[in-house]
Amino acid sequence: MDYRIVTGSGEVRWVEDQVSFHRDPEGKPLLYQSCIMDITDRKMMELRFRYSEERLERVLALARIGVWEYSPETDEITGGGRASLFGMKEGEMPVSREELWDRIIRPEDRDRHERLWNDAVGGRAAVFQNELRAARADGSEMWIFTKGFPVRDADGRLLRLQGVTVDITDLKQAEEKLVRQSQRLSLLHGMSLAFME
Repeated sequence: MDYRIVTGSGEVRWVEDQVSFHRDPEGKPLLYQSCIMDITDRKMMELRFRYSEERLERVLALARIGVWEYSPETDEITGGGRASLFGMKEGEMPVSREELWDRIIRPEDRDRHERLWNDAVGGRAAVFQNELRAARADGSEMWIFTKGFPVRDADGRLLRLQGVTVDITDLKQAEEKLVRQSQRLSLLHGMSLAFME
C-alpha cells in the first residue's frame, strides 16, 4: 500500500509498503517481511498528471470541445470532454462507435456521416470532417463539427483516428438569424422599390 510518513526532519514523504507473509504448513502466519520504498517523486508526478487532466477536462467542458480517439481493433471511441458536450456523465458515454452514433446522430444524417468516416478510415480521404445535428442526453438538438486525423503505420494500415468534436450550436443559430435578417432586408428592399415605382 501507499501512504505518507513524516521523517525525523519533519518532511512528508510518500512510501510504498510491500509486505510478504510467511506461513507454516497449516497456513498460520509465522512472520512477515516488509520493504518500504520512497516513491515521493513518482507520487508527485501522478498527482500533477491527475491535476492536469482535471484542468483539461474543465477547460474542454467550458469550451464545449470533446477530444476523442478511435481504435479500429475494438471499434471504440474514447476521450475526454465528450460526455459533458452531450449532457452526459462520463460513465454514461457510449464507448462503442455504433452505439454512440445510434444515440447522438439523427437517422437522416447517418449515411453521410458513415460515408465520410469510411473514406477517412479506408484511406480515401486525408481527414474525417463533418458538420451535423446531434442529440443531447435530454433529447434537445445541437450542432457539432467533428474532425479526425488518421494515424497510420509505415504500411498505411490505420492505427487510430484522433480528433475533436466542437459544439457549434450558437454559431449555427447566429448563421440562421443572419440568413433570416438578410431575407427580410431583401424583402424590404423589394417592397421599397415597388413603392417607389
